[in-house]
Amino acid sequence: MEPVRPEVDDFVLGLLQSRTFRTVEFVETSDGHVRLRSPLTHELAESMPTWARSLTPVAEHVAHAFGQVMAGKYQAATPLTRRRTKDAQAVVKARKEATRQALASTTTQQRSATASALPLWTCPDCGGPVTNHRHVRCDACIAADPAQTPEVPGRRGAAIAARKRALAEWEQANPGRACDPEWFQRDILPGLANVPLKAIMEATGMSKASASDVRRGKWTPHVSTWAALVRLIEEQARVPSP
Repeated sequence: MEPVRPEVDDFVLGLLQSRTFRTVEFVETSDGHVRLRSPLTHELAESMPTWARSLTPVAEHVAHAFGQVMAGKYQAATPLTRRRTKDAQAVVKARKEATRQALASTTTQQRSATASALPLWTCPDCGGPVTNHRHVRCDACIAADPAQTPEVPGRRGAAIAARKRALAEWEQANPGRACDPEWFQRDILPGLANVPLKAIMEATGMSKASASDVRRGKWTPHVSTWAALVRLIEEQARVPSP
């Protein structure tokens, strides 16, 4: 409570000035301590949401300070203040508003070949101007992102198309194949806990993120992968324990 001590002191002083206390609201214990009683305790408890709102940014700041000195990769999250979510929502809202205004305009807009357009909003990564209403980040940050190179979307699209073709061929070769997600959750998922992600990726063709989600039970994979997963579990069970 120390970071918000001035607010607490102001609250207590205001309570002392505005409230008349009664004897029944206090009790002295056998060891000489004085304790509060209802209804005073109820009134004080109602102020707890106020202190929670004041302390949440402080708690997140301390958590981020510890996270930055940890070994390994750390990504600051804001589950209490939801600051990152609010910032992202503000960017999306500004982009939608800019798009709406552009579509509503009936005047032909001439783009200058030398001068850049006025910024629509600031980039959430570097704070630079964003002039393209279709982008959330600035052109420099997009160009510097390895995941945004022209080759990456092409490879991703080709992999997705190949996976869809493989699933279509499997469903054509196995018409009416029964699929029971409860059986997967009950008989397959527990055994995947000891199977390495690399083995799941090689056996099913999943990405590392997808294999991790499947092993954690976040989603159920296509039934065509179940036989391969069962074989992995059986192979893992035959591996002697160290």
